[in-house]
Amino acid sequence: MPPLEARVELLRPFTRSWVGLHTRLVTRQTRVARTSSLEDPTPGFALLGARAGIDLTGQRRLRIAVDNLLDRYYYEHLSVGNFPGQGRNLHVSLAVAF
Repeated sequence: MPPLEARVELLRPFTRSWVGLHTRLVTRQTRVARTSSLEDPTPGFALLGARAGIDLTGQRRLRIAVDNLLDRYYYEHLSVGNFPGQGRNLHVSLAVAF
């Protein structure tokens, strides 16, 4: 059974840009399968991220995001061997419309 999860995002728009913070909150899970299974109890975790975007022109948009901003060590409930989730990572994208 997956744990309870919530996602919250706050965005602040400007004329040609926006900035935002987002979080992912996951509760601990102690209810696991009693028969043969790879499940084990897992702790809860909270991840924080930031995003920003700007319209460079009417046809070009630049977006930047940082996930797991605080570089929190965590693992998902059904992660085999409790393999850790992604650490801090950066995404940059440029969208061009034709």
